[in-house]
Amino acid sequence: MKDKNVIISEGQRPFWQVILATFFYTLATLLLAMFFFDYELFSEIPVHRSRDFGLLYIGMLCISQGILFSVVKHIHFDLGQKKIKEEHQVGPIKIGSWKNLPEILYVSIFRQPKSDGNFIYEVNLWYKKNKHFNIYQNTHLDTIVLMGRNIAQTLKVDLWDATVPQKEHWVKL
Repeated sequence: MKDKNVIISEGQRPFWQVILATFFYTLATLLLAMFFFDYELFSEIPVHRSRDFGLLYIGMLCISQGILFSVVKHIHFDLGQKKIKEEHQVGPIKIGSWKNLPEILYVSIFRQPKSDGNFIYEVNLWYKKNKHFNIYQNTHLDTIVLMGRNIAQTLKVDLWDATVPQKEHWVKL
């Protein structure tokens, strides 16, 4: 196997999500400043909110919402070393570690129903007969099919298409 590195990335967040993340981070900064420095925004009468833990709680919720709207997921494959790393990135901060890649038997793409009646499509890597891990999800079928094909070709394994119930089939690559 040649030394190959493959990166699957969600890419950049949509602009509206960046705006929401910025809003939540700004609100969190204000609330945490009010908590730690007894800072009051709109009060003419000084009110001591010394350690008002409601501010801290809401500030932490805003930080978590900001992270949800700004986190980007990357999956790195090092096929030469047979390693995989799932990495989550918020701005310049990256979290993830390398793990050994098990021997992949095949790649599958399938449709998963959601509670609202819509569907989400997933790409999974299967190993040890019935174990798998999900590497990508999307609501667009074309994107999933292309992703599954590319991964199967790169890993030199078969592709199982289960996007249409009762019409599952192996895809010729």
